[in-house]
Amino acid sequence: MIKEAILKAVARENLSYECAEEVMHEIMEGKASEIQMAAYLTAMSVKDEHLSIRQRNEKSNNVRAALDNLKIVINIFICIFQRKWG
Repeated sequence: MIKEAILKAVARENLSYECAEEVMHEIMEGKASEIQMAAYLTAMSVKDEHLSIRQRNEKSNNVRAALDNLKIVINIFICIFQRKWG
């Protein structure tokens, strides 16, 4: 199971709960080699870092969209202000 989990993690696919649980059992029972354990942990770390970057980019895009919306609202208020008191 650890080999399949490594391949999934490298492909940035999510592991099912059952798969992750089976991998942990293999590791805890000594069925996984040190190389497999290192590969699994490294692949999961890289996968998580990739997700963190994607989430940061999504948040950044959300902030940009909010700022764009705020600019629109401010411009509307400026137009209203200029018409009323300009």
